[in-house]
Amino acid sequence: MVDPRRWRRIGPKGLSLWEPSSLSDDDVRELWRFRLRFMDLKPSVDPEEDYASFADFVRRADVAWVLLDGAAIAAISFYRNEVIEHAGRRYHVLFGEYGFAALRGDPRMVLAILWLFVQPLVRGRGRAVYYFGFAYPHSYLSLARASSHVWLLGDEAMPTRERAIADALGRRLGGERWDPVRRRYDFPTLPREAVPRASAPHRARLLAHYERLNPEWREGQGLLLLNRLDAGTIPHALRAALRRIGGHRRRPAA
Repeated sequence: MVDPRRWRRIGPKGLSLWEPSSLSDDDVRELWRFRLRFMDLKPSVDPEEDYASFADFVRRADVAWVLLDGAAIAAISFYRNEVIEHAGRRYHVLFGEYGFAALRGDPRMVLAILWLFVQPLVRGRGRAVYYFGFAYPHSYLSLARASSHVWLLGDEAMPTRERAIADALGRRLGGERWDPVRRRYDFPTLPREAVPRASAPHRARLLAHYERLNPEWREGQGLLLLNRLDAGTIPHALRAALRRIGGHRRRPAA
C-alpha cells in the first residue's frame, strides 16, 4: 500500500496526477512492485538495478499518474517534458514510461490522459508536439485506437520529419538499451501476456503490423512509438475513450 497523504497534486482535483518529488521512497518501491504484476524481469536483470532505474525515472519525471482504488494502486504512468531540435526547429515531446493499469474503462483514466495531452499543446504555442515512448504491442494497440497520427519507427509510412525526430529521440533517451541500427529497445522485462487480445479486425491488423516490424517482441524487444498531437487529437481520443468505457460497462461480469 502507498501513503498518499503528503502527495502534492498537479492539475485539477480528481485526475490523480501528482508531483513525483512528493512520493516517499516506500511509495516508489510499491509502485515498482505494482509494475511487476504485469511484467517479468529477464533472468539477466538484477531486481535492485531495475528498481534503481525505475526510481530514477520517477524522480526525474514532471508528472506521476497514480490512480488509486481505495488504498490500493490501480494504475500508474510517468511523464517527462522534453524539447528536441531538428532542422532548425524546436519540438515539444511528452515522454511516457511505465504505464500499467489493473482496470479498464475508468473515466478518471480518460480525463487524466486528455489533460496530459492538452497541456503540451497549450505550452507548445504553435510548436509541433509529440508523445513518445518505447512500446510493446499492447501499448501500440491502445494508442493507435485513440489517435490517427501514430507511427512505429521502421514503418515505411512514417513521414521523413517524424522519422528523423524519432531517431534522435531514440539516441537521446534510449540509453544503452537502444539499438540505433536495428531500431529496437531492449526492455529489462518479458511480457506476461504472450498474445494481446485482438479479436476485432482493426486490432488484428494493428497487431499484424507491429509483429511484421518486430517479431521478437516476446523476447523483450520493443519498438519506438511516436504520436503527433494536434487539435484533432483530443476529440479523436475522447471518442475512442468513450467507446472503451461503454464496452467496459456492457461487458458481463465473470
